[in-house]
Amino acid sequence: MTRYALARSTPDGLLYLAAAYGNSGDGVVYTQMRTDAGLYVTIEKAVDVCRALQQNSYSVFVVPVEGV
Repeated sequence: MTRYALARSTPDGLLYLAAAYGNSGDGVVYTQMRTDAGLYVTIEKAVDVCRALQQNSYSVFVVPVEGV
């Protein structure tokens, strides 16, 4: 089953969003481990969270994660 994670691109590869606290994105934590990423069951929820973070100047995007 496909799940969805949020990520940002860095020169060293992708960093996955592990946690975000509060509506403003305060306390955003990233991880290099895809298995430690916060996952969303639906693309709609992933996109909602992604948009909220982008409105607060976080450069993240949705990535599909297979078989986690």
